[in-house]
Amino acid sequence: MSEKIFGKFQNIKQVGKRRWKALCPAHNDTNPSLSITKGDRAWLIKCWSGCDIKDICEAVDLKVQDLWFDGSKPSQMDRKQQEHLELQRTIIFIHENSINPLTEADKAEYKKAKRILSE
Repeated sequence: MSEKIFGKFQNIKQVGKRRWKALCPAHNDTNPSLSITKGDRAWLIKCWSGCDIKDICEAVDLKVQDLWFDGSKPSQMDRKQQEHLELQRTIIFIHENSINPLTEADKAEYKKAKRILSE
């Protein structure tokens, strides 16, 4: 399955145990803004420039359903888990791209997010 996903994106680089960055195919990306995370049940894909997941999938001839390991559609619980992971990825992104020093509370959230996404 990972070949089906990874073969679709350009300039893909692993940046964590279950995380990759790539050029977003839905816009004229020159600096990798696409985040790809291997979740428990699906590939989690986010463009930090704001492209919609449907546009990203369409640009590489995938259906959103193809991102699920078993081909199923997400349940309400899956959506809540995705939202939680999205928050964690946002925390990591802000930390890794921040110019200003983070507070101790922000550093703790960053460490928690890294731990959650590496599980």
